[in-house]
Amino acid sequence: MSSSSFNYKRHHPYSQVNTTEILKKVRDQEKFTKLSNKDQDETYRLHVISLFQKKGVNMYSFETELKIDGPPYIFIGEGEINMMGFMKNFKVLVQSKYESVTPNEINNFAHLLSSYDEDTLGVFVASSFNKNAMNFADMYPRKIFLIVDNLNDLSNFDEVYNNDIAKYLF
Repeated sequence: MSSSSFNYKRHHPYSQVNTTEILKKVRDQEKFTKLSNKDQDETYRLHVISLFQKKGVNMYSFETELKIDGPPYIFIGEGEINMMGFMKNFKVLVQSKYESVTPNEINNFAHLLSSYDEDTLGVFVASSFNKNAMNFADMYPRKIFLIVDNLNDLSNFDEVYNNDIAKYLF
C-alpha cells in the first residue's frame, strides 16, 4: 500500500474515540455481558485506547498504516498483540483481554516481545491476572507491565502508568 492511498480514518478507526460513550457502555455490565465475545473484545480494546489517550499517548491498532516522516509504517498484528503506541523513544506493544490471564498467555506475549529491540515496552491489560501469571511476568528478564482494568470499579491503570511506566521511561 503506498502512502498516497493512506486514509487516516479508514486505517485508524480509533482516531476519534469517544471516551464518554465507551465508558457509558462498559460501565453498564448488564449490556456489556450481552455483547458477543468479538464485540466485548472490541469495546475493551477501545476502552484501553481511551485510557492511553487520556495520558496523551496515541495507540494504533494493528493492521493500521501510519506515516511518520518517511515511508509508511504498517503495523501487522502478531498473535495476541493488539496495538502499538510511542512514548519518548520507546515503542509500546499492548495486549488487551477482557478475561483472566494465565501464565501461558503471558509466556506467549513475552515470546513475541522478545523478537523486538530493547526500545520496546510490553504492556498487558486485562480484567484480571491469575497469581501464577503475575509471578511469571515478574520472573521474565524483560519488564512486562501488567494493568488490571475490569471496566467497572477496579483499575490500576493510573498507578501503573504514573508509578511504573513513566518512571521506567526516565
